[in-house]
Amino acid sequence: MRRFLALAVSTVALLGCPDGGNDSPTGPNTASMAGTWILVSSGGSTLPVILSESGGLTAELTSDVRVFTTGGSFTVARTVRTTFEGQVTTSPANDAGTYTTSGSSVTLTYASDGSTATGSVNGSVFTLTDHGVVLVFGKQ
Repeated sequence: MRRFLALAVSTVALLGCPDGGNDSPTGPNTASMAGTWILVSSGGSTLPVILSESGGLTAELTSDVRVFTTGGSFTVARTVRTTFEGQVTTSPANDAGTYTTSGSSVTLTYASDGSTATGSVNGSVFTLTDHGVVLVFGKQ
């Protein structure tokens, strides 16, 4: 009877743990997000990516680098190349913000306008949906 009771208690204890008793995290946390992430593709295309074309003006995204801290903040350093009537200029398009993690998802909140973007991390690949565009980053 005592053996049965001990087995029953052990089974209930294990069933009460959602991951079978493993207390390790299953998704990203601020420590795993911390570091430099470089944009590999945007909307399925490699860089540079055309952002807009109209009336002889072409704007292209040539780089997007995001740096995440363990404190829950991030910075964005983008470079946009603009071509108008054969004249080419390169401009920074920077931003910053905060991020949170929950399970396997990451939510970014941009300081510039309060907008949010959601994504997930799988090892050294960070996939983010931002304004309806799927961005894929690799960790440096």
